[in-house]
Amino acid sequence: MLRGLGFLLDTMSSLLEHCSAWLVMVGEARIRVELEAQAESLGAANCMKFEGWRQRAQIKNYILASDFCLIPPVECEETGAALPHKLFLLYAP
Repeated sequence: MLRGLGFLLDTMSSLLEHCSAWLVMVGEARIRVELEAQAESLGAANCMKFEGWRQRAQIKNYILASDFCLIPPVECEETGAALPHKLFLLYAP
């Protein structure tokens, strides 16, 4: 699955057995429907939020509101780049 996101959802589902957490995914991909269905089948849809595409200026708020962020570094067709570190450099508090 694109950029290991299916694995992330599986991991999040396992994590929820031990603690309370939220997974907020920002961005849009062709597989969003598949990811939402996977979250539902894992019984974790109420703890996973799919925000969709956001403007660059809005990303800072998501990063600052997070306890941690994951940005898969694999280059993909959607972005044509692998730039995870740049968001942190731009929006570091």
